[in-house]
Amino acid sequence: MSSVLDALHLERVSHRFGEIRAADGVSLTVRPGEVVCLLGPSGCGKTTVLRIAAGLERLQSGRVLIGGQVVADGTFDLPPEKRGVGLVFQDYALFPHLNVRDNVAFGLIDARDGEARRARVEEMLDQVGMAGAGDSWPHELSGGQQQRVALARALAPKPRLVLLDEPFSGLDSRLRDQVRDQTLHVLKQSGAATLMVTHDSEEAMFMADRIAVMRHGRIVQVGRPTDLYCQPDSAFVAGFFSEINVLNGIVKDKSVTTPFGALAAGSLGEGVAAAVLIRPEALGLAPVDEQGPEPACVARVLAARLLGRTSLVHLCMGDSGGAHLHLHARVPGQFLPAENDIVAVEMDRRQAFVFPAEECA
Repeated sequence: MSSVLDALHLERVSHRFGEIRAADGVSLTVRPGEVVCLLGPSGCGKTTVLRIAAGLERLQSGRVLIGGQVVADGTFDLPPEKRGVGLVFQDYALFPHLNVRDNVAFGLIDARDGEARRARVEEMLDQVGMAGAGDSWPHELSGGQQQRVALARALAPKPRLVLLDEPFSGLDSRLRDQVRDQTLHVLKQSGAATLMVTHDSEEAMFMADRIAVMRHGRIVQVGRPTDLYCQPDSAFVAGFFSEINVLNGIVKDKSVTTPFGALAAGSLGEGVAAAVLIRPEALGLAPVDEQGPEPACVARVLAARLLGRTSLVHLCMGDSGGAHLHLHARVPGQFLPAENDIVAVEMDRRQAFVFPAEECA
């Protein structure tokens, strides 16, 4: 149920493009000052939902409320410019014939006090780190600078809601980290509610207070980043946030046997085929001390690669049936055992999840 305290409330929003159901009963609330990310693979419907919230796509079914007021209900659609929403697109959409200052001022065109308008433009340029660039033209700016100008333009009218569509996807990785950090601070300082679309799970975890994961036009799980990462509701959600090791097994006595011991099968019934999903960082590695006690689990190193802050180790582990498992372990810092070295392996059970095998098919 919507509240006047909600900046945005989507209520059972559905939308089709021909036979394709891009949105299927989507309900979501964004509160003032909150950053919510719509996360999912390409084609899952997240951009369609954002465009419906903005008024750029006509609502077919459901309701959209902004600040407790209905702006679309399937028969009535308030135009985008009347919704009090700030928009930042993937390509930034700066006006090439306007300099930076005039781009930012565009959303303040109705302001009667010219001096106040100029002051607000300079305030926003300073806030996004572009003070002194007012006379520059869009084509003279880097991608990161264009993104910051687009953000300043979106926030200049003090909207209650900001909508961001893949705003960092056009930036290289190092610049992307810097710009999204600046963007998060500016958004939080503004106090506006934010709905952001991204296909990058790390980006969503960095930016969002809450994440809504979408698949096939539906929201399949909503929660804080830590909740979705540590308590996924499905194999899809678990796998979307990181690489996953998958072990197959059969439920017996309410558990599934793995090389690391039995794991509780939850609600899965006896004899059901199960998939055990283990995050690479759940596997702790250590050299085998030949003089010490024999480890419970060991594996042979196939390869080890330094990835900067972590090391990725490819492992081969034999199971009780004589088959072999190929697993990946992600270890903090530099841990680079030689090929064919034997290492001890321990698993953090908090990062292992059991789901029906059919979910991983």
